[in-house]
Amino acid sequence: MSRRLVESLYLTDAEIAARVGVSTDKWKAAVDALKGLPPADPVFEFRRYWPAVKAYLDRRNGVAESVIPQIMEAEENWNGKYGRRPLRAGQAAS
Repeated sequence: MSRRLVESLYLTDAEIAARVGVSTDKWKAAVDALKGLPPADPVFEFRRYWPAVKAYLDRRNGVAESVIPQIMEAEENWNGKYGRRPLRAGQAAS
């Protein structure tokens, strides 16, 4: 892998294909099927921001943890059946 390919942040589809390990034609076909893939940026000669592409592929393959949990285990219930009991007259709050 060339030094330029390792250090660059914005990559062409051909360079991304090389990093992913597929042919350029296969990558271009996959781009159409990958919903949510970071777009090519016209400011950077229609190259894609590699860290965002990698993060997208990591999430897609279950490698990266997201900040928001995928499944909520249970909601907190502060005032429900198992919440705090109401204070009785003369009882101090803890």
